[in-house]
Amino acid sequence: MIYLDSTVLVYAALDTGPTGRWCQSVLDSVQAGRDAATSVLTLDEVQYKVRKQRGEEDSIAVAELYLTFPHLTLISADVPLVRAAVGMTRRHHLFPRDALHAASALSRGIREIYSEDRDFDRLKELKRVWRGASTP
Repeated sequence: MIYLDSTVLVYAALDTGPTGRWCQSVLDSVQAGRDAATSVLTLDEVQYKVRKQRGEEDSIAVAELYLTFPHLTLISADVPLVRAAVGMTRRHHLFPRDALHAASALSRGIREIYSEDRDFDRLKELKRVWRGASTP
């Protein structure tokens, strides 16, 4: 199983360039049967970005799509997960949302995070996969 950072879903929804196409190909592989997970907080991040660029209706449509996306598990953010994220923020100097994504992945034993965010490179526990590094 792989973990999808919000950047993958945001770029797939909004970017028509090479990064957006790569992110869409990652989602295509998930839709075709590759198991993936992301935090429920990803939906908040995606909906916010889409709303800013395309409006409320598009943001709702994108959120509804990802809520029912095949082979995508949504990980809830509970108190133990937030505690783990706070510890990761302290140890790795991550932004809070990045720490929540990392803690979400690690809580499920996932060691591969698909993300365009270089901050995840600070984590030895996670291998970051991005457009410049590989194909989905």
